[in-house]
Amino acid sequence: MRGQLPRSKSFSAQSAMEYLMTYGWSILILAVVLGALFGLGVFNGAASIGSGCIAQSGYLCQQAVLSSNGTLSVDIGQVAQPQLTIVAIGCSDTEAEPTLSPIISLRLESGQTAPGTMFQCPLVSNTIGSSFTGTLWIEYTVPQYPGVTAFAELATLSTKVAKGGPGVLTMVSSSTLSSSSSTTLLSSTTTMTPCSGDVWVADSGGGDQVTELACDGSTVGTFSVGSNPSGIAIDQRGNVWVTDFGSAQVTELSSSGNVIGTYGTGSDPSGIAIDANDDVWIADYGSSQVTELSNSGSLIGTFSVGSNPEGISIDSDDDVWIADFGSSQITELSNSGSTIGTFDVSDPRDTAIDSNGDVWIPQFVGSGQITELSSSGNLIGTFATGVNPYGVAIDSSDNVWVADTGSDQVTKLSNSGSLLGTFSASGNPPGLAIDSSGNVWVADQNTDQVTELSNSGSLIGAFAVGNVPYAVATGYIAPRGPPDNQRPTLTSYSATPGSLEAGSAVSLSATVTGGELPYTNEQWYVASTDSNSSGVGVSGGYGLTSNDVESTPGTYYYYVIVTGENGYSAISPPLAVTFTPETELLASGQDGPFVLTTDGTNLYWADYGGQTIESMPLAGGSPTTLATGQGGVVGIATDGTNVYWTDSGSGEVEEEPIGGPTNTLLANGLNYPFGIATDGTYVYWTNFDGSTVDSIPVLGGSPTTLVSGTSNPTQLILYDGNLYWITPNAGYGIYTAPDTGGSPTSVNTGPYGLTGPNGFTIYDNVIYLTVGNGGGSGAIDTVPVTGGTPTPLITGLNTPTYITTDGTNLYWIDGSDIYTAPIGGGTPQIFATGATPSDLIYYGGYIYWTDGGSGNVYRTPT
Repeated sequence: MRGQLPRSKSFSAQSAMEYLMTYGWSILILAVVLGALFGLGVFNGAASIGSGCIAQSGYLCQQAVLSSNGTLSVDIGQVAQPQLTIVAIGCSDTEAEPTLSPIISLRLESGQTAPGTMFQCPLVSNTIGSSFTGTLWIEYTVPQYPGVTAFAELATLSTKVAKGGPGVLTMVSSSTLSSSSSTTLLSSTTTMTPCSGDVWVADSGGGDQVTELACDGSTVGTFSVGSNPSGIAIDQRGNVWVTDFGSAQVTELSSSGNVIGTYGTGSDPSGIAIDANDDVWIADYGSSQVTELSNSGSLIGTFSVGSNPEGISIDSDDDVWIADFGSSQITELSNSGSTIGTFDVSDPRDTAIDSNGDVWIPQFVGSGQITELSSSGNLIGTFATGVNPYGVAIDSSDNVWVADTGSDQVTKLSNSGSLLGTFSASGNPPGLAIDSSGNVWVADQNTDQVTELSNSGSLIGAFAVGNVPYAVATGYIAPRGPPDNQRPTLTSYSATPGSLEAGSAVSLSATVTGGELPYTNEQWYVASTDSNSSGVGVSGGYGLTSNDVESTPGTYYYYVIVTGENGYSAISPPLAVTFTPETELLASGQDGPFVLTTDGTNLYWADYGGQTIESMPLAGGSPTTLATGQGGVVGIATDGTNVYWTDSGSGEVEEEPIGGPTNTLLANGLNYPFGIATDGTYVYWTNFDGSTVDSIPVLGGSPTTLVSGTSNPTQLILYDGNLYWITPNAGYGIYTAPDTGGSPTSVNTGPYGLTGPNGFTIYDNVIYLTVGNGGGSGAIDTVPVTGGTPTPLITGLNTPTYITTDGTNLYWIDGSDIYTAPIGGGTPQIFATGATPSDLIYYGGYIYWTDGGSGNVYRTPT
């Protein structure tokens, strides 16, 4: 796998009110925002053989020169993805993946080559003229899955060592990427501006040209095509195809703008789309047909559709969807051109297909709406958008962007059709496209410019182009998703649902149902909440298995990806496995271990069912019974000399020297004594039924009532000379008074809707309290020790009870689990799992906790 305070100690006791309640079981569902992953070897292009470098399928490699100082210079490129960014590179003298060195992010569009890429390569021998064989590896990302890296063997090396000078890691500028060897090298400290690829615009006015813009909006070039260009698309080789509406032809340009060929097609060609085989489909508006050309421009077939077809798109099964404007219908063709179905949609102008296979159709004439059809042509819904919606595009998050010529705006909808925003685009925009960064490029035909918007809709810039821009294309196509019959299904894994201790293995298996066989590549991937990521290759057919061990606690999301011969990469849904810290059993065979405390050397707890007070070293050992015959201990504290506890059943407060052997009765005849705390001079406790807070000297004497009239006080904490306690029946009650006594003051000084805190802890002048009772109502709130309105910190919990902190993270009990989250708030993670955890404290890098359900005492490292 690849990965990536002084702490306070409190001698205050945790209360026991919630232990006497019935605990509900709950499982916190952990979701991912982690993205999905992709496969390697998507394309089956021929390998490129250069000087000592044989590239794997999908990559380019040539002119490899290895110098005696260990510097390798090599020209590398790729045709595996529309765009990928290399973030690390390295070589090995074996087939094994080496340790890769981070580099400046090198973005490569499909078909681009970075000449003279230099980095250090290990040598078996640095003798000039000696042979070197090995492999070249890269780590890379693609725009569809931000934040996720993949690893690939790019090429096999076979070369001789040449004389060389000092080797410096260098990387070429994205602006100089080409097959040319003439380039400018930048040092590894150079900051490169992120770029999303060039944008191509069909200028349908009198200029009869196509404009190419760089990612910053600057003009790269203008190139002549036929009359009245109106549609544009880019194939997987980076070639640009333009429908010339006025001259009844299609022009093919190279990525540098040179004319490769012109091909006759029907009458008034309009919309254009390219399938997975790089065949080109053209909607012929005037002849009411669709023409299919090979990527060399030869005619494959013509197919009748409804009248005046305009927009055209292709789904993940390579079926072709056409908007027949004149007949108010959508026609679906198979990839062989046969009609699958026709579906009534009034005034359709364009089509776009999301990753679910649903088809989105803007309806132009007066309806001001867009229609969504399922992949089988059933109506899913219609959604308002502008006045005269015309063009449509889908981004990588499946959001729908609509160009509206009637309202001079662009509308953004969610995949469920809800409105996400409307954004100005002056000049009757008929077309738009989305680049690999998620930015939206809009053709403003009345202002002769292209507007670039961010994915959030903010204006990035407006750039002049030719005369009447009509259609826009970028090298990026939003992932359409694999066909349903090629989606792999994960059938089992070992934690269902739940967690494993860190260092243990998780076993996964997958079954791939249906699809086109054989599969050429199968890989497991894992991504975690702490940004680790890795891929584990798996060989075999239908039954794919993988084992993984994570030593770092956290929730990891597992995926499997299978790439078929037809080029589709099928990605599974994620499976979440939580690796918790390794928990150590300290004591077993107890009869309801409950509240606990520590003096930094030993651990002390009350065994509720056995009616005893127990002690043992923090590192574990045989428990020692300090006291027996207790009626129901619900609070415990220590000052390092003595242990003190409240016996609610007997109505007593007792003490025991740390080393034993005889316990002393400090006070009796009390009304259900509950929470307890000490400062080494006095012992303080709450009387639940007496509604008082009392104290007594640790050396004995008469009890003193410090606070009276406080309703049913439970848990008690002594902090900075003040007493704080819970009054769960007094309306969200945490109260305070000086440790010398006085009138109680409510810490809650503002209105709040919840009642009955379940537990609390204090750190750095802030109270952290748990509230709520099932059904997702639970929360952790904060309030200053000086008082204020409680603020929710973590919500959506079930019934959180006792809570503690190490100063960095919070830890609390909720049902059968102990959870943790950063002290400033964040997503809860399972920290440890038990039967019925009862109480917990932090000390010295561990959470110590009792489990009344199992009769065990544990510690878990933080």
